[in-house]
Amino acid sequence: MLFLWLLNVVVPYIAECRPVKGIVKDASTDSNISFANVMAYALPDSTLLGFAVTDDEGLFSLTTSEEGRLLLKVSCLGYKTAEVELSSAHDSLCISMQPDAVLLKNVVVKGRMPGFKVRGDTIDYNYQKYTDGSEKVLKDILMKLPGMDVNDKGQVTANGEAVKKILINGQDFFGDHNEQVTNNLPSDYVDKIQLRKNYSEYSFVEGFKTRKTTALNVTIDSLHSGNVTGNAEVLGGYRDKYRGAMNLFSFGEKVMWGINTKLFNTGEEMMTLVDYVKLMGSIKDYAKAVGGSDKIIDNGHSPVSYIDNNINTYQRTNGMASANIAWNPSNRFKINAYYLFNHEQSKGQYDITRSYWTRNTIETMSQSTDAKRNFHHVGVSTKSVMASNAALDWKFTVTAMPQTSQNWLGVYSWDEKTDVWNFSHNLAFVKNWNNRNLLSVSSQLVYNNIHRTIDVESADSLLYVPELQIHSVSQRQRITLLDHHLAASWTHRLSKAWLFKMNTAWNAIHSTMLVTPSSIQPIAKKDKETTRLYSYGLSIQKNKGLLRFDAGFDLAYLNQGCTDDKVVVLPNASIELAFSSINSLMLSYTTGYKRDDSYFARGTVINDYRQLTVYDGKENLMHKHHNLTLSSHYFNVLSDFSWIMDAGCSFTENPYIFSNDGFGNTIYASLIQTNRDQVLQHIYINVKKGFRFPITLSLKSTMSNSLYQSAYFQRISNNRHSEVDSEVSITSKFKRALLNMEVGCRFSFQQSKIGLTSSVLNFRSYETYVRPFLVKKGKWDVSLPIIYIHDQSGAQHFSYFDCAILASYTKGRWTFFADGKNLLHTKCFERITVDAEHDYMETVVDKRLPGYIVVGLKKMF
Repeated sequence: MLFLWLLNVVVPYIAECRPVKGIVKDASTDSNISFANVMAYALPDSTLLGFAVTDDEGLFSLTTSEEGRLLLKVSCLGYKTAEVELSSAHDSLCISMQPDAVLLKNVVVKGRMPGFKVRGDTIDYNYQKYTDGSEKVLKDILMKLPGMDVNDKGQVTANGEAVKKILINGQDFFGDHNEQVTNNLPSDYVDKIQLRKNYSEYSFVEGFKTRKTTALNVTIDSLHSGNVTGNAEVLGGYRDKYRGAMNLFSFGEKVMWGINTKLFNTGEEMMTLVDYVKLMGSIKDYAKAVGGSDKIIDNGHSPVSYIDNNINTYQRTNGMASANIAWNPSNRFKINAYYLFNHEQSKGQYDITRSYWTRNTIETMSQSTDAKRNFHHVGVSTKSVMASNAALDWKFTVTAMPQTSQNWLGVYSWDEKTDVWNFSHNLAFVKNWNNRNLLSVSSQLVYNNIHRTIDVESADSLLYVPELQIHSVSQRQRITLLDHHLAASWTHRLSKAWLFKMNTAWNAIHSTMLVTPSSIQPIAKKDKETTRLYSYGLSIQKNKGLLRFDAGFDLAYLNQGCTDDKVVVLPNASIELAFSSINSLMLSYTTGYKRDDSYFARGTVINDYRQLTVYDGKENLMHKHHNLTLSSHYFNVLSDFSWIMDAGCSFTENPYIFSNDGFGNTIYASLIQTNRDQVLQHIYINVKKGFRFPITLSLKSTMSNSLYQSAYFQRISNNRHSEVDSEVSITSKFKRALLNMEVGCRFSFQQSKIGLTSSVLNFRSYETYVRPFLVKKGKWDVSLPIIYIHDQSGAQHFSYFDCAILASYTKGRWTFFADGKNLLHTKCFERITVDAEHDYMETVVDKRLPGYIVVGLKKMF
């Protein structure tokens, strides 16, 4: 009955849609005109009803919902504007445009080759327009393309959305490890770069997917296709710094494989939180990849502590090895296997100034650390396309992350050892009937085990129990999580643009926590908690035309063992104005639940030399989470202008927070529930503009504002933390000149305000740089950035100049390299960071990697 009612409501609206299709031609030559703008206006009030851009063959298509007369205005550089009046729908309209002699003359003299072409949901980049010949790997190219952003780890975003896959010759070679190709694939291997906005492994799923999956396709040039190619490099130099690497690739039609190794002590970091979440949190994206629905519960799995580390160390050694193989014996079967290993050893020194809330005292101290971390990740996946538009998808991964660390602070020292194991098994089946109905069934099983051992020692009595004169204490902590998710969805195509979807899911999350006996907590107890969810959802979707939307809800039954069962309704909606495939404005709202992963336990956990966490067995671990996002994408091919904006606000209802209660120098953190929501606001802007003269302007800015609560002696404090990170640069690209230049500035601002004491901690940092670079493509290039750096927090500040060098000379298959950083600070290099957690604010002076220079050779083969 519900389905029939939806048909009665939807069909009249479908009937009102008015398609207009056609082709735009040159009146003098009868050739097709690409990239012409087609605007549809209502008559007589001239209201804009639709917009389209012609493709490579001059074709366009748009849909309006208004009856009556229409006016089509067609414009294109080098042609006079054409106008056509329509009184009914058309699917074979032919519009001729007259060349404009004046404009054509200007085009010949000042015209520029377009930087990209748009074909439906695909953007083909003419990347040579944005490069200058100094690019070494794929990442260097992508950073210069409009709408693209690449972080230091090699993770790519396009149009404000994360790129899920980087394909090689149309094949999923590197799986989820995009950083392997962006950081290792030599730039001279690249022939073409293509962005696919609505990518799917299975072509028969694409028409049913309303959530866009973004993928990059990199085409390898003919010189490096079908052969074993690669490179090896060895560099060494001042301050015993070295770097060695070897990369081997074979890109065949049936088999692709790659081996990468690297060993260096020049300071790059191993893993970040982004990498960890991408590897461990992909269960939420798996069902969506085959036409399924979102997972309602975020399992709350905490990241490993060391993932939050950064490059604020003065000594760091890394080793990396990876192997990938993709075998496609036929068009219907693919198998991928990969292994990734990373080893890191680092040492840090920090001068800390702490201001305590509860004692009105200021302490200065020095801390040193010595850490070893390893990361192993193995994965196998198969994709099998069966007869009659059906497919079976399977993926299995194993991850191991052992780490050890030693910390010294005054008379205190503490050693930590953490072992993490993660197993993930994913299986999905998808079936398409006559391109009208799509069935998707998926199963995901994730097991995670974190085992942590901490030993604390002191020359004096430990702060926890000074009256007992205890000088050492140890504790073992184990947290496990088993998450099983079964889901099924059925999507029915009502028309070319309209879809109706039903989905159901079952989710069970089982957690355990065990804290062994110690002198702090003499009782060992294993606590358990299980959360179950059953859900049923409906949605109606429109994914064609100017106005697109997706609206629906999930009806969910939640069971948490110790708390009362409840039934909740979770609405989700999005609306998009798709002016074209590259220009859009979208507003979306989603709801779900966040789950606390260990707050159900009872016992006392040792964190470090002075802080203990007291768990008292919380029962309600589920917190409703809302997310509101506004995004805007605008590209103008002719004026070489791109604009990406993503703004949002998310809030979690009444989460638990820790109340920091001090007893002497010891802090006991206990859980209490907040009396207001935790709010996170953010905005991201990325702008690139090319000019008629060879100058490119780039601007990136990220702003975030967090409203949260903390507590001290059970008194709740309303706090705020704000951050702004911006970067602006102007780059010259005179093709015939050897010398070009980039001028830019990076700015960072942080402010933490603690409401209970009205204390404010500010941090400002900016870097202004000039980077002249000389390039003779294919022969040599030299880059000599000069930087002015300023860090300030309160009365403490650093200001200094620095410089670096990156140079190469190529002859045949050999390349000579020179790479140097922080050349004016070869003995000591310091930066400032700030923190406002627990019961104090602190300013930290980090000793960073001193300046170095390495030289060496690279051989291509």
